[in-house]
Amino acid sequence: MSRFAYSSSVRDFVFDVETNQFMGKICEGASLNRIGGSESEKRSWAANADKIRNLISLAHIPDDAWIGFEYKSPIAGRVDCMMFGTDEHDQSHVIHIELKQWSNKSVNCLYDTGVFEVNAFVGGQYQILPHPSLQALSYHLNILNYIPAVAEKDENTLNGFAYCYNYFHEKQPNDLFAPQYEPVMEKCPLYGGDEVVSYAQSLGSLLSSGRGREVFQEFISSPVHPTKNLINAAANMMQGNQEFVL
Repeated sequence: MSRFAYSSSVRDFVFDVETNQFMGKICEGASLNRIGGSESEKRSWAANADKIRNLISLAHIPDDAWIGFEYKSPIAGRVDCMMFGTDEHDQSHVIHIELKQWSNKSVNCLYDTGVFEVNAFVGGQYQILPHPSLQALSYHLNILNYIPAVAEKDENTLNGFAYCYNYFHEKQPNDLFAPQYEPVMEKCPLYGGDEVVSYAQSLGSLLSSGRGREVFQEFISSPVHPTKNLINAAANMMQGNQEFVL
């Protein structure tokens, strides 16, 4: 079984979206691999695919970069979107993206010191949920802690982002960008819908040389077990040192 509901080259993904085949393929993959598939999830998948397709176009990401949707994280949760490839210096990059459809009027700050949560209108009611960058960071640490193929590479290999494409940084209220969330936004940057050009430039620089199949295959074939990153963090905690653990 695959840990992805959908994965392909960027070229094939764009073709699937443009020819209205993407939803059929991701739903089939989700069913085969027991990865969600509720009606609300399907609506999110369709909206996310369209926005990622736009990012790819703006970023001029090469056809042979690789992309995946709905990755089952090693411990818990699913990563909305991942991309794989190399930059101009032949550095491999594994990118994960937390996608949200939240708008400026649907999210409020929670003013608790050290709590990176928000009050967001989801599913017909307000709920206390992790800030998007915190959710991205949880997946980031999960991958580093359990995927040796990533954890044992250069620290710049793994890149995490949050992208709220219906939320605008320069529009008020903009509680998602409040200073209290800076510690997590520094680790996994948040981009709003009015920052799509700068976000595309960031993605484009990371994947400028394409060649994503090999990076993807190394990632997906990696054994899943505690890495040195997790073992060292646990040892530091036993010694009374602080660790950013979720």
